[in-house]
Amino acid sequence: MNRDYQFIPPEKWEDKITSDFIGVLPPNEEKTLGFFKDVDFFNDFFKNGLSIEVSYINPLGEWKEFCIRGIEKENKIMVFMSSLRQPGFLLNTFENIAAIFKYLKHSKFRKVLKRHSKYCRL
Repeated sequence: MNRDYQFIPPEKWEDKITSDFIGVLPPNEEKTLGFFKDVDFFNDFFKNGLSIEVSYINPLGEWKEFCIRGIEKENKIMVFMSSLRQPGFLLNTFENIAAIFKYLKHSKFRKVLKRHSKYCRL
């Protein structure tokens, strides 16, 4: 995404960045998401404030994303999480309750798998 929040089509950046599909990323583990192949594009990333959006699926099966942005003055890369929150207190409350139920369902399923894992291997 450029500084004007316009998406850059893949044909313009596909040959400038390499990225691999990462199936699973365990907690507290680091992985390299990609490399800049083009030095000019790397410089533009910092000068023009371009953002790279990374999408993933969390353990609850929800699509999430985060953005990576270059900061020219400090020559650093900033990572920030983006989340879509529903407007209003009531909708956010329902969303949080649904997330709790998904977590409980997921943890209950893991306990059942752990209990039966001595009988069958997954």
